[in-house]
Amino acid sequence: MRPIAVGLLIAALCSTNVALAACAVAKPFIEKLNAGADPGAFPDASGCGNEFEADLTTALVAFIEKNPPSKVKVVVATIRDWHRTQQRKSPFESLAKDVAKSLAAKGKTFTLPEATDKYALLDGVHLFAGLTEPATPQVVKPTTPIAAPPQPRLQPPVPKKVPAPPTETLLWIAAITGIVTISLVASLVIATFVFKPNAELVKRLEAVSNGINDLRNAVRASADKADRDHQTFAADLKHFAENLDAQFLKPAHLAPLSASIVDLRREVSVIGSAPAADQVVMPSRSSVVLEREVLAESWKNFCNNKELFAAYENAKQSDGWQQVDALFDGLARYVPDDLKPTLEAVLAPARDYGNLVRRLQLVPRLVSDELPDAGSEAKELLRTRDLAQALAAAHNGGVERLRFRLRAWVTDSFLGFADLFLQHYQQARMENRDAGMEPGVEIVRRVLRVAALEPIDVKLGETPFDSARHVGRSMSSDTRFPDGVITAVVRNGFVEGGQHVIRQPEVIVNRLR
Repeated sequence: MRPIAVGLLIAALCSTNVALAACAVAKPFIEKLNAGADPGAFPDASGCGNEFEADLTTALVAFIEKNPPSKVKVVVATIRDWHRTQQRKSPFESLAKDVAKSLAAKGKTFTLPEATDKYALLDGVHLFAGLTEPATPQVVKPTTPIAAPPQPRLQPPVPKKVPAPPTETLLWIAAITGIVTISLVASLVIATFVFKPNAELVKRLEAVSNGINDLRNAVRASADKADRDHQTFAADLKHFAENLDAQFLKPAHLAPLSASIVDLRREVSVIGSAPAADQVVMPSRSSVVLEREVLAESWKNFCNNKELFAAYENAKQSDGWQQVDALFDGLARYVPDDLKPTLEAVLAPARDYGNLVRRLQLVPRLVSDELPDAGSEAKELLRTRDLAQALAAAHNGGVERLRFRLRAWVTDSFLGFADLFLQHYQQARMENRDAGMEPGVEIVRRVLRVAALEPIDVKLGETPFDSARHVGRSMSSDTRFPDGVITAVVRNGFVEGGQHVIRQPEVIVNRLR
């Protein structure tokens, strides 16, 4: 019996090594993520269980702290799509909760959205990234509605040669089967020459030999079935391409084809172990083409909504927000640290609007194949889905979503930040440390001019108090300055159109007598 035990032990060790190799596929992705680098597509770690999820949580939090929201959004989508494909809802929910706890420990309160779809729990986490992106406010000028452009003709995808079903996984089964066979043969030889003939032992060895033959037959049957499924999928894809002109693609058409792809991948994964660490499972080209066709159909519906399309055309042609876009990029460099959170909150609506308009402008170019290649099929799929989300947001938000009133935003939101920034500048100028803030003051003035506003200049320690122009709120007794001058500003004043005072400065007056 000892030779049989030795053979079984060798087979168990081989199986353990295969499992360890399968779990190692997630390590390069996690290491790149932890270093803040672009990790690429998520590897097929279906054989790992849940042991890598804790390291993935730590690495994702580190990536969020080191990268801008745009990169964080792409990586989160990559991780989410893999978990959704593998139907790993519970691990993804635990991952989202652990990320929220880690961010909270670092002072960033990310509240998980109340969504029935657990895979949407990390939506919005990119807003807590360590870096920010440029803002894009806009002025909307009413114009005559413009007719929708002609819908480009959808070209059917050219059927490509479908590759043969993967055979690498069969090599793993063959190797394991060979090791088990060699172990059993060695056991049989040892039993024959070392021990006396034993009828019971011979009977058991024959049973094991029959089991090995059954295993070989099962592997061959699985391979034949995978080949048949693969040929069926190729025939379905060819039929779809030949009949695309007859009817536009609709989202409902994707369900049977997607189910067929999932079944085929599941069947192949059962045959052997997980792919090696350097093998990355990429989305099929047909998936990119199908989602592109769905986007084209959505864009057609958007253009057919005349009121919504006219609002989009007005937003695209208005150049007000484009003129101040560069100003916002430079302003952050001159803002004191304690005012930066206020600036980010003020700029958020303008940035969201500008990003939406820019993404909408890319939709017709992507549908018409005018955009350069994204670099990989995974990135192409992510770009298509991102533009589809932007189109859905504009369509669901209606006309008001595309009407950003820049002048109203300046008076209602930016004016409060301008007041705080000017107070910091006035104090720094009195203390002769204002040189680094002067470019920021000029940017603030240029943004205020969009709404025809100008700040009322007050120089601390020099400007005399005038009850007709200023509102006194308190007094100081600073011997460094003359009697009757302004030593601090409680709230700045502003003039509209060069004449109309919309608010007088509220100041503190120096009194020495």
